[in-house]
Amino acid sequence: MEYGAFKNAEVTVYNVLGVAVYKSPTINVSTYQIDISSHPKGVYFVKVMCEGETVIGNGKLVIQ
Repeated sequence: MEYGAFKNAEVTVYNVLGVAVYKSPTINVSTYQIDISSHPKGVYFVKVMCEGETVIGNGKLVIQ
């Protein structure tokens, strides 16, 4: 995902049950790469939040 420069942002990945399976440390970069290859195949949802309040991006990941 690329949304411009992140300022105190966090990336969280959720499984289809809404359980957080990954949460990044606070980041201040324009791109961020995560590795969830160890997780089971399926659909995951990604949320990027700025300073814990504002959603600045979201998306869907499919691991096949």
